[in-house]
Amino acid sequence: MRYELANLGAPPTTIFIGDGTLGEDHRQWVQATDRWMAIYYQHINFVTINTQGYGVEPGDIAFFAPGSKGGHAQTGAECPFHFVRFDLPANSGYKAAIPQVVKNQPDVLTGMQRAADRVIDTTDHARAFVWNLVCAVSQTTAVLRGNEVLYEAEAFIRQHLGDKISIPELAESVESSPRQLLRAFRAEYGITVQEYILRQRVQEAARLLLNTDLSIKEIANRTGYGDLHHFNKAMRQTTGLAPREYRRVGRVPRTRS
Repeated sequence: MRYELANLGAPPTTIFIGDGTLGEDHRQWVQATDRWMAIYYQHINFVTINTQGYGVEPGDIAFFAPGSKGGHAQTGAECPFHFVRFDLPANSGYKAAIPQVVKNQPDVLTGMQRAADRVIDTTDHARAFVWNLVCAVSQTTAVLRGNEVLYEAEAFIRQHLGDKISIPELAESVESSPRQLLRAFRAEYGITVQEYILRQRVQEAARLLLNTDLSIKEIANRTGYGDLHHFNKAMRQTTGLAPREYRRVGRVPRTRS
């Protein structure tokens, strides 16, 4: 998932909201440089935002940042959607990351329709709706990446934690060279690719230890450790505890003081 930087120092002042049906198989546009656009899809579609493509389903929302290149291709005869175009006028204040696509948001539709119905009389409801929506989906800027190839590399690593991941294989999957990929990880995280993979494996193992009843051996397999010895060593080096100890300590109920 990719994100766009937004300044949330002030709520929107200008709103255009409505609905429609796609009348063309393919449509592309360049978003206005002073307007965001959010599209709520009520049909299956394939959306492109700059160079990234997303499959969307009913209830998904795509956010198009100012100046971005957007596109979508209808996949059926009935292609209804709702949209809202808005500004974020602040030049200073809190900065946040807005995801390009937010999945499965069926509850948003009612508020969007209500805001559209009332916009003839006042845009206050629409502005409040957009402000609440943007603030709800926003994340800290820690999710932003200086090099876009890192989004794809991180996704590949998450999907293959149980496999042996080589640098050439990872570089090929994101259409980069091993040297460029190594530089990107160094610049972004200050560590090597293999060190990043180790951190992700231990993080996922810790999550599974605390939130599932999977056996230690199964968790080791799922996170790419060929044997329990290497798994125990990695957990001890990172957390100070062996997997069984980490699970026991992490699951102790906290008493109220």
